[in-house]
Amino acid sequence: MDQIETGEHYAKVIHRHVCRKWSTPELKEWWYAKFTMSLRKKLIKLHRRQNGLCCFCGNETWLAVEGVKRQNPPPGMKMKQMATADHKIPQSQGGTNRMSNLAMACSLCNNDRQTTPFEEFMEVRQDPVKWKARNRKLTAQYKQNAARRRKNSEARRNALVWKLAVLFYLRPDIAEIASTLKSEPGRRDRSTRS
Repeated sequence: MDQIETGEHYAKVIHRHVCRKWSTPELKEWWYAKFTMSLRKKLIKLHRRQNGLCCFCGNETWLAVEGVKRQNPPPGMKMKQMATADHKIPQSQGGTNRMSNLAMACSLCNNDRQTTPFEEFMEVRQDPVKWKARNRKLTAQYKQNAARRRKNSEARRNALVWKLAVLFYLRPDIAEIASTLKSEPGRRDRSTRS
């Protein structure tokens, strides 16, 4: 009703309501429930339409109970098989919550997809050879990034050691001052460690 009267875009209406000060906490809770409930109903429809099967891997999924934050999966199922609503065009790229833009996927596939285009990920996910190659590529990238981070941290540590060595050489009295200082509360005193 708001967006029809003023002619505003849907996202602007939501932003305005999120940023406003609510008169009562109940009103705020009602408003959020109204907008999250619609996506929940769509997920239930998608679950029925797809017979509870993930659109990418074809594994059976389960629906979480609404409003329960921590819940265990049904017997024989895993947490990664929980049904989630996947946006074919991501919301960050202008996708909407319309049924035409939604598909039901297990949480594992939904997390793996990230920003990969929908059709491309579906093709890769259903071909075991391509899926293994993709995972190898991601593992190689992770190892490269980890090696780069390790190298950078070693370089920073070496630079710090060099600066401290120069400082202690120029000011030998600093070592005496540092040994008399007490450690900060909450931190372990390294000098007393055995």
